[in-house]
Amino acid sequence: MPNPLVPKDGVWRVSAHKLNMMRKCPFSLYLYLSRFPSAESDRSYLSCGNAVHDYAEELTKGCAKEPEYYLGKYDVPRVNSDGKDIHKRFYTCIENVPEYALQEGGIPERTEYTSFTTPKGRNCRLETRIDLQLEDSQLKECKGKVIVDYKTGSHVKNNNEYKLQAQCYLFAKKGEYKALFVSMLDPSEYFVIDSSPADYIPKLCDEYIDTVLMHDFERKMDFNCPRFCPYYQMYCKDEYAKCQQLIVPEEAQTEAGQNDSED
Repeated sequence: MPNPLVPKDGVWRVSAHKLNMMRKCPFSLYLYLSRFPSAESDRSYLSCGNAVHDYAEELTKGCAKEPEYYLGKYDVPRVNSDGKDIHKRFYTCIENVPEYALQEGGIPERTEYTSFTTPKGRNCRLETRIDLQLEDSQLKECKGKVIVDYKTGSHVKNNNEYKLQAQCYLFAKKGEYKALFVSMLDPSEYFVIDSSPADYIPKLCDEYIDTVLMHDFERKMDFNCPRFCPYYQMYCKDEYAKCQQLIVPEEAQTEAGQNDSED
């Protein structure tokens, strides 16, 4: 039987999100590509992040609405299941957004696709979702051509997933831009990457493709899984869940591996 996760048109759709899943937990990548259902999880931080990004994009375009509009649009809860004040988080973030979003000549959020061939001869298409592109940044963090990625969490500097995402930006932009990742919650939490080996992302994509072709989807569990992984409760919580026979759902077989992911 053909591997349903192999794209029928021969073009592998990749993104920082998929590459990070492959490195962090190949099993979660399998569930994601196969479109297995996930359990309900606390989406308060996600909804807050979406609201902040939407506000930032419209602020750059000059059509931002009142902050309360975005809280309602994304159904951002006042507090989450841990008792954290999510509205306060949102308002803190949007206070810091204008310093970046209102840079002269800024190009707001958009998605770009970069086609390339890996060292092993595989055809790939890399999806990158850019929050803000600056041609002549005057930001204190870095000058010149810069891709800015807004984050709404408090830990940015040492986040390896973000650093891989930054490498994807540099590869897509052929090294012509720097990548600035900065927390809107705490702008002192940021990093800048201004260079990356030209073959880093292509080699990582070969590793990703090998994982799919060899069906090498290892579970890599740690203490963060119960809280942050949407698949943990259904597929990893206990021995029964771990022993389930997972077959790619029939309705997903024509689509798995074909669509670009969401980052």
